[in-house]
Amino acid sequence: MLAGRSATALLAAAVLLLGGACSGDDTASDAEQPTTGDAAPEPSALCRSLTPEELTRVIGGRAPEPLADSTHTRCHWQTPGERAGLVGFVLPAEDWAEALPSSLPQLKVNRDLPAKDRRLVERLEREVGAGALSHARACEVFADVARVSVMEAEAGAMVNFVPAGAVNPHQGVTAQRCEDGRFASLTAYAADALPDRATARRTARALGTLLRRVG
Repeated sequence: MLAGRSATALLAAAVLLLGGACSGDDTASDAEQPTTGDAAPEPSALCRSLTPEELTRVIGGRAPEPLADSTHTRCHWQTPGERAGLVGFVLPAEDWAEALPSSLPQLKVNRDLPAKDRRLVERLEREVGAGALSHARACEVFADVARVSVMEAEAGAMVNFVPAGAVNPHQGVTAQRCEDGRFASLTAYAADALPDRATARRTARALGTLLRRVG
């Protein structure tokens, strides 16, 4: 079951998530940043990809709203009081792969990692160290890393828990996909409830909806 994964598996799930967080254009331009006295910018297409009702269906409670630091590749929705929220990424798979040289070694922290998986990670380290991956190859590598990370399939995505402190103060669940040259991730978190299989399923389904709408 999802809840029975080890702490190392949680770290591995965070490796996948943070690979996306550290790559691509994740900083808003000066034109995107609100200034004193100016109206906040319109939400990006990514932030508009899920309705308030759909977001609430994932995390419950009050409808979250996109924060001002969201960009065209990253959206952070948060509820009033910062008690719950979601973080979404959609970016070219090759951009996600740029973070692999620094994140792959973390997968080998697990002393219980099977020898064949350790050899696979070492081969991937050599491959990504030799140069940039194509978007198609990046998605193949994502599938390998997801399997080594003990992530589970759910509603077309790979899912697992994310430890508290990885992207927010609360434990969450992440759903991730890599297809058609795009890496996509959606992480849901809440202060008042630990994520469970149902939350993972809802998050994975919401990620599928997000991907269809961002085009």
